Amino acid sequence: MDSLSRIVVAGDGTVLVRDDELGGAAPLADVVSLEDPLRLRAEQLLAAGSAGQLDNGDALPGANLATRVLRAPGGALAVLELSVVGASVAALSIETWRLPEHRVRADPGVGPFINLTDIGRPPGVNQFARTLLLPGLPAFLSGIKEVFSQGRAIRDLRVFSRESGDIRTIRLYGWTPTGEPDAVGIAIDVTELSNGPDPSTRFFEAIIAVVPDSVMVIEATTGQILWSNGHMSERLGYPRSQVNRYADLRHLLHPADRRVLDALAATLRSDPTSGPSEARFRLRDAQGDWRWVHVWVAPWLSSPVGAVEQVVCTMRDVDESVRAEHRMAWEAGHDPLTGLANRRVIADTLQQVADDPGDARRHAYFIDLDDFKKINDAYGHATGDELLRVLAARISVLVGAADVVGRFGGDELVIMSSQPPEQLVERLLASICRPVTMGGAELAVTTSIGVATVGVGENPGDVVRRSNEAMYSAKRAGGNRYVIAGPLNTGPAQRRVEVEAELRRAVSGAGLQLQMVFQPIVDADRVPIAAEALLRWQHPTRGVLLPSQFLDIAEATGLMSDLSELIIRQAIGAVATWTEAGQPLMVTVNAGRRELGSGRFARLITAALDETGTRPEQVCLEVTESVLVDAGSPELAELWRLRDLGLEIALDDFGTGYAPLTYLKRIPATMLKLDKSFVSGLGLPVPNRVDLAVSRAVCQLADELGLRVVAEGVESERQMRTLRSIGYRLFQGFWAHAPMQASELERLFAVG
Repeated sequence: MDSLSRIVVAGDGTVLVRDDELGGAAPLADVVSLEDPLRLRAEQLLAAGSAGQLDNGDALPGANLATRVLRAPGGALAVLELSVVGASVAALSIETWRLPEHRVRADPGVGPFINLTDIGRPPGVNQFARTLLLPGLPAFLSGIKEVFSQGRAIRDLRVFSRESGDIRTIRLYGWTPTGEPDAVGIAIDVTELSNGPDPSTRFFEAIIAVVPDSVMVIEATTGQILWSNGHMSERLGYPRSQVNRYADLRHLLHPADRRVLDALAATLRSDPTSGPSEARFRLRDAQGDWRWVHVWVAPWLSSPVGAVEQVVCTMRDVDESVRAEHRMAWEAGHDPLTGLANRRVIADTLQQVADDPGDARRHAYFIDLDDFKKINDAYGHATGDELLRVLAARISVLVGAADVVGRFGGDELVIMSSQPPEQLVERLLASICRPVTMGGAELAVTTSIGVATVGVGENPGDVVRRSNEAMYSAKRAGGNRYVIAGPLNTGPAQRRVEVEAELRRAVSGAGLQLQMVFQPIVDADRVPIAAEALLRWQHPTRGVLLPSQFLDIAEATGLMSDLSELIIRQAIGAVATWTEAGQPLMVTVNAGRRELGSGRFARLITAALDETGTRPEQVCLEVTESVLVDAGSPELAELWRLRDLGLEIALDDFGTGYAPLTYLKRIPATMLKLDKSFVSGLGLPVPNRVDLAVSRAVCQLADELGLRVVAEGVESERQMRTLRSIGYRLFQGFWAHAPMQASELERLFAVG
């Protein structure tokens, strides 16, 4: 033959394929002349019924390569592939396979069937045992089996060789032999004869070229980067030649992250079965900036004894998302104006110091700038804000690294420090009063400081009150000075005793001074749906006092049970009055831990419901995380009894507690009340993104749990519209109505 001829012969002596064209089962004699030495040798091998191969000098003049002949057991299938240029034989590997088993057959006498599911394990002599088929093999085999069952067919399949790292082209010839239930075929490596991709093209270059992640194959022992798609170098701005080894990659890591990567590498080397590992690192780019990447590392190639020889490493640039996470975490604990810790962090630190006798930050400094309002009035709030930022920076450099400096509110700052007053206070006073030049004007303020030592186990609220009282003492003395706070029962003790006596008289006075007001909970049209009962003390000389100004005294003096009875009777009595007027509103009542824990609260509510004929579902108890304790507590048990009775349960100030999501699994809540701190930022022309995200998340959470959700502290139409756009339907705040007497609310019904 003068030109390339490719012939595939079946065991029955018929030609299946010639020059990659499917034949019509022509006998071999019709294709190759009787004198052709290839035909003669093929007939000899087929007649012998055993495996053999055409070698140099094997009765084939001019043949310089070999072609293998494979034969199935029992003579059921024998295949001879001949590739000839003139009288020369080309080297082509041949395998037989059966589709239903997804198997590849080795040479008879050399190896058994090799299952494709075993590919990647220590290789045998069969070529496919060292070959990783590309994705989609099961679907491909399923489809090609159906094609082959209709008659003879030919398909090309590209595979990745683990041994060489090359992409090979395997040509599959398939047919259904007479009397055989399964389609069978032969697989021939035709990479060298095809016009397809360069054989040296790597596996990842073929299928991961479009993946945005950085992918590398690294030699485990030498650290050489054997292959990379180049994305990491491009993203970091380095030429590929600069990142060729594990040592190069490690050199780019942040020093604090190198030990983590080394630990991953050590785990892979010592335990090849450990599976993929992942971590986050910082890499330095060509501009010298640190960028966060997420890294996955996994074994890729192992030796016959199981040692990891190559690993695959995938890196994803997550710099923007990590920095966004860090920014959100920072914003959650810091004041946006000054960058100092916010009120929540101050409270957490106070609690931590009180609980830990070994915490050295036992000195609380409460700082209030003297006459700061004059700066705002004279120069504007922008100048006042800038002055506050300058003073916050000055204070921050005076404290230790472990100390906490926070903004309590307005121009009030708090320091939790290990430095005693004699070391810190004078420096604070001198630093704050030093003039600041702004807009051509020289501004100077002084400050008053109250200092309290935090006792072990002391209530953080008491610490704040003591230091606050000391600060006001310094201010009354002329300012620009400090006062050391004494115990809580000294200093303002006389006034506290007076308030206690006045509160006892108010409680025993048939509730003439202690009255309930009601703030409506409305829909978007300001139509009342419910009302929250709020206690007010109409003090004869001090004016209207809020619960925060006297409830702690009531709890300390045992008056809380009397106040609870007054609150419940007035609140449920108001509901009965509204119902008689044709407006059966629900009333919400705040319940504290002490009231619930005693069991008396449930008895008072039951009695009031019976006396007034009010339905239980018209009463809702509002609780905060402070009353939500471990399972089995009397407070939680009483909540469940009240819920079983038919009362509604609302989780108040949702989003501000330490772990409200955990307690949602435990308490019988039917309503969530979004805390007003997340509503305030929604009235801006561009809503605060943290407030918006939290508000949306709370609403979605309530929907998923089947709970009603109320937004508290709604002060403006814009806030209401923003909340409504993300799913809120119930609102409470001065946008709708201020707290009012029960009679006023009844008149509101009449007007509506």
